[in-house]
Amino acid sequence: VAPRVVARSPSVHDDGESPPIPMVTLDHSLPVTSLQIWLADGRRLVQRFNLSHRISDVQDFVARCQRSCPPFVLTTSLPFRELSDKELSLEEADLAHAVIVQRPLNTQALFGHS
Repeated sequence: VAPRVVARSPSVHDDGESPPIPMVTLDHSLPVTSLQIWLADGRRLVQRFNLSHRISDVQDFVARCQRSCPPFVLTTSLPFRELSDKELSLEEADLAHAVIVQRPLNTQALFGHS
C-alpha cells in the first residue's frame, strides 16, 4: 500500500505566477552539493551547485528566481549565520548540503512601520 500524497511543497508545482527556476551550470568533474533554499515568499527550492561556486552565485540565483527582488541577505538556518563574504566558495563557507534562508533587508517597510 502506497501512502497518499496530501500536500506538496509550493516549490514543487507550477502556479503560473512564479518565474521559471533559472539554470545553474555545473561542472560534473568537480564536487557537487545540493542546497535547500527558503525564499522570503515562502517557496522552498532545492538546487545543485558545485562546491567551487561562490556565495555570490547563490545570491544571483535567488534574485533570478523572483519577479521583483527587494534587497536581501542570505543566512544559514541554524546556527544562524549571515553569508556576508560573497567571494567565499561554498566549500570555504562550509555550505555543503546546507539550508539557506533569504531574508529581506527592510522588513519594517513590509509591515507599514517606519
